[in-house]
Amino acid sequence: MALIYFTISIIGLTTLYPFYYILLTSITPAQALLRGRVLLLPKGFDLSAYHLVFRDQRILTGYINTFKYAITGTTLSVFLTTLTAFPLAQPKFTKYANIYMKFVIFTMLFSGGLIPTYLAIRSYGLVNSFWVMILPGAINPFYLILTRVFMQQIPHEMFEAATIEGSSDLGMYLRVAIPLSAPIIACITLYYAVGIWNNYMTPLIYLTSTSKYPLQIFLREIVLMSALLEQAVVTTGREDLFGATFNAESLKSATLVVSVIPILIAYPFLQKYFVKGIMVGAIKG
Repeated sequence: MALIYFTISIIGLTTLYPFYYILLTSITPAQALLRGRVLLLPKGFDLSAYHLVFRDQRILTGYINTFKYAITGTTLSVFLTTLTAFPLAQPKFTKYANIYMKFVIFTMLFSGGLIPTYLAIRSYGLVNSFWVMILPGAINPFYLILTRVFMQQIPHEMFEAATIEGSSDLGMYLRVAIPLSAPIIACITLYYAVGIWNNYMTPLIYLTSTSKYPLQIFLREIVLMSALLEQAVVTTGREDLFGATFNAESLKSATLVVSVIPILIAYPFLQKYFVKGIMVGAIKG
C-alpha cells in the first residue's frame, strides 16, 4: 500500500510541476530567469509580466470574444447533441439509429480536408463571421456517442410511463431524458467549453478582423513578440535590453496563466461529472 501511495505521489508531482513552474516563472524577476536560477522556489516577486499582459487592450477584447463564443457555442452544441442523441437512444429507432451512427463514426475517421472545408464554409458566408466559431463544430461525433450511450441506460419503462400519461416525444425529452442525463450533460458541457476556449486553428484560418479574434490569437501574438525579444537578447548578449522588470519567458508564462484561469475555476465544480463522463460506456446495463 505504501508503494502505491508513493507511486501515485510521484506521478502527481510530475504532473503538477509544469503548472507550478509556469506560475513560478511568471512572477520571477528577469535577472533570476536569465541566469537560470529558478527551479523549485521563487527568486523574488515581480508582477511586471501580468501588468504588460492586462495593459494590452487586445487581452480584454479577446476575453470578451472568447466568452461570447464559449457561452453561445456550448449552449447550442449541448442542445443539438442531446436533441440528436435522444431519438438515437430509443429502442424503436434502433435499426435506423445504427445506420445513422455509422455515418457519424465515418466523420470521426475521415474529413474533407482543409481546402474543401474552407470552400464549403465560404460558400455558406461564414468566413469572418461570429458563427464560424460555432456552427462547423456544433456537434462533436464522440460526444454524441457518449450522450447516446448514457441515454440508452435510462430505464425504458420511464418513457413508457410518460407516454401513457400523454407526454409527447418532446415532453419526454425535456421532462425525462434531460433531467436524468445531468451527469453526461455537465460532462459534455465542460468538453465543449474547453474545446471552444482553446480553439486556435479555426479563428486563425477563418477570421480576418481583429475585433473578432478570440483570446488565443492575441496570446499567440504576445508570445511571438516575446520570443522575438528573447532572441534579440541572445543575439546581442545584452541582458538589460528588456530592463530590470521584463523578461520574455515571464511574459509567455503570464499569458499561459491568464488563458487557463477560467477553465481552472470551472473544472472543480464539474469534476465529478467529468469523471462520470469518462466512464460512460465502460459498463452498460
